[in-house]
Amino acid sequence: MTTTHDEQFLSVFLDEQAFGIPILQIQDILRTQQLTHIPLAAESIEGVMNLRGRIVTAINFRKRLHGDSDHRANSMSVVIEHDNELFSLIVDEVGEVLSIPADQIEITPSTLNPFWHEVATGVFQLNGKIIVLLNPTKLFQLNGGKS
Repeated sequence: MTTTHDEQFLSVFLDEQAFGIPILQIQDILRTQQLTHIPLAAESIEGVMNLRGRIVTAINFRKRLHGDSDHRANSMSVVIEHDNELFSLIVDEVGEVLSIPADQIEITPSTLNPFWHEVATGVFQLNGKIIVLLNPTKLFQLNGGKS
């Protein structure tokens, strides 16, 4: 008898679209923080913040994925460590932790937005909606971030 393991993801939202970030990669979840602007930074970089003595680069997740410029006034930040640096993804909303059976994660469909396809590890259907499961490492390695 084969048993499957569950993978845990934090659900985050841009508008009504849900994304899943692997819970083991998340360092912190914060409310909107005061940011210091960085001149000549990439368009999706909102600035930097100090988090307990460490500099965190804040990335506007909406700009990174959609190219849209605005985020909600009550947005949240999900802090992720990548290559010994901290990054904060500014999202519209943070949901709940989802335990997803690994055998129910589907491959990323070819019809998915091409940029999302590049940064996704798969998708999961929950209550008739698609949750795009992200690979933060791929997200941070991309240069432009527009679809």
